[in-house]
Amino acid sequence: TTVGGVSLWVKPMAVNVTEEPLDLNGTAYVKITNGVVSAEGFTAPTIYVNGVAGATTVTAGTWNHIEVTTASAINASAVNVGKYSTIYFNGSIDEVKIYTYRPTADQVKLDYNQSSAIRFGE
Repeated sequence: TTVGGVSLWVKPMAVNVTEEPLDLNGTAYVKITNGVVSAEGFTAPTIYVNGVAGATTVTAGTWNHIEVTTASAINASAVNVGKYSTIYFNGSIDEVKIYTYRPTADQVKLDYNQSSAIRFGE
C-alpha cells in the first residue's frame, strides 16, 4: 500500500521515553521522544498534534491526536501498531488510519474533531 498520510490517537503513559506507536515498514515510522512527535522516513512531513500543524508535543495520561502527511508516497509493507523492532508502546492507541493520499489541513481538522465530544464546523 502506498501511503500519503497516517492518523492515530495515542495516550502515552509517560513522555520521558522514546517510543514508536506506528511503524509502516521498518524505516518509516511515527516516533515520540520526550513528548515530541517526529516522522522518521517521511519526505517533508507535516506533523499535526490535536489538529494543529507544526504542533509536535503530546501529553502523558491524556488522549492526543497525531496526524502526519508526507510529500512523497511511502510503501507500507510491514505495518506494526504499538511496536517498533522489539519495543512496545507504553500506553493506548486508537483509531489508526492510513491514507493512500495526502490529507489536507481541513481533512486533518475534520479527523481530529470527529472524535471530540464537541464538534466544530467544517
